[in-house]
Amino acid sequence: MLYINGRFLTQRVTGVQRVGIELVKELDKIASPGQIEMVVPPGSIHELELKNIETKTIGKRADNFWVQWTFPVYVKRHKGCGITFTGLCPMISPGYFMPHDVTFKRHPESFSRKFALMYDIVFRLVLGRCRHIFTVSDFSKGELTDLYGLDPRKITVVYNSSNQLIERENKNLNQDKWGLQGKNYILSVSSKNLHKNQKYILDCARKYPEQLFVIAGGSVPKSFHEVNFDKLSNVVLTGYVNDDELKNLYANAWGFIFPSIYEGFGIPPLEAIVTGVKHIALSDIPVFREIYREGVSYFNPYDIESFDLNEMKRTEITDEARQRYMKKYNWHDGAEQIYRIAVEEGY
Repeated sequence: MLYINGRFLTQRVTGVQRVGIELVKELDKIASPGQIEMVVPPGSIHELELKNIETKTIGKRADNFWVQWTFPVYVKRHKGCGITFTGLCPMISPGYFMPHDVTFKRHPESFSRKFALMYDIVFRLVLGRCRHIFTVSDFSKGELTDLYGLDPRKITVVYNSSNQLIERENKNLNQDKWGLQGKNYILSVSSKNLHKNQKYILDCARKYPEQLFVIAGGSVPKSFHEVNFDKLSNVVLTGYVNDDELKNLYANAWGFIFPSIYEGFGIPPLEAIVTGVKHIALSDIPVFREIYREGVSYFNPYDIESFDLNEMKRTEITDEARQRYMKKYNWHDGAEQIYRIAVEEGY
């Protein structure tokens, strides 16, 4: 049996937790009863309505001890194999693992020294022993092979998606809480982690003082380093938003900007596309050139002079392009790849 490391269900939803949640929901549609079990520590804050995947709570705490001991010991005792979609996988019998990126290696300034070192050590210890590795882009696959000497045949790319937002009802929430009701704004969505480069948006706001910019996203854990913001009259910080608020912000945005300097995939631009934002401006980094191939404009994330609002206005996501994005990047195809490798073939 395949056992899912469900620790992400005890965490607030950001990008990686979203990936875990949506892939599990799709796996539940594919699997037969008795093939997959979700194992979670106590304190889960998300309830997934699953029909074919049984959920079992074990252990007494939801920390790294649970990941490194409680979960793998449970899996070994039941003679199964584990799969980890987020965070670190167990060093004991790592099983299947989905590392999303190696930001801690490429941009260690975004993290505490202890955090970056811990992740690097665990990656070195487990990646070569995993049964198979899934990651979220060809770019991220190349990073894993280059930095850790992995055989590329051992890595399968499972693209992210944002199609779950299409099904979510677009609630007409009052945006007065942020002072946005009826206003024309450019949205950005990310955490305050340094490599997300949110200070670039402040530079954009200074360059275009008549344009309103909105940044949605919460603070980061203590082991991450985050940006400090100057207060500008044309910049609104919403803080962390729930899924309904997020879709509402996208649905009413004129444009979307994402200045990150490093990503494994980069979900927010896809969220903007599938929810109907027509004008998308992205930092010119390799992974975005891979994922976002039509209808977007690019800028140098280190040079504010390269951002041109007029170019952003001229570049538009058409309805046809939006449909192509939704068809190419969907959770079901990714879940089918994982099911084939981890359940049917049992690498």
